[in-house]
Amino acid sequence: MVSKLDEISSSISEVKRQNKNLEHGQEIHINLSKNIENKTDILTQEQLRSQNKYLTTISEIRKGISDLGEDKTLIRLSSSIPNESIKHFIQKETLFKDIEEIFSKSNKYVIISGYAGSGKTTLASKYSHEQRDENNKTVRWFNAESKDLVWNDYKNMQQKSLK
Repeated sequence: MVSKLDEISSSISEVKRQNKNLEHGQEIHINLSKNIENKTDILTQEQLRSQNKYLTTISEIRKGISDLGEDKTLIRLSSSIPNESIKHFIQKETLFKDIEEIFSKSNKYVIISGYAGSGKTTLASKYSHEQRDENNKTVRWFNAESKDLVWNDYKNMQQKSLK
């Protein structure tokens, strides 16, 4: 009988030990889950801040361009359009049509955005040259990397018009 009690006592001790190990494992799991949740929250907040900063910058650039106002002076700024240095440009008719459609809806400005190296400057340059040369339209080129660069280009354009 004593050996049965010892066996039961030993079994109970083993179950308690396993239960303790399980509880410890659950604590580790809970702590890891909380850690992952916290890091996910931090990354989500950082992404939202980054998106808000990007949208604010775009909004400021758009406002800066809008603030340029109605300039009635017709100036040919061919020197401000980047040179056509791309020899093997693949004409993207759909993009040209998209730009033309934006302008046809009485928009005065088009903002082209995209990843670095995706051809934004080349597209804008080709479109500008085509409009200036083939359709005799006035073209104004602004570097919109930042609000300051837009304003610098605008000031330079105004100085050229006064000469």
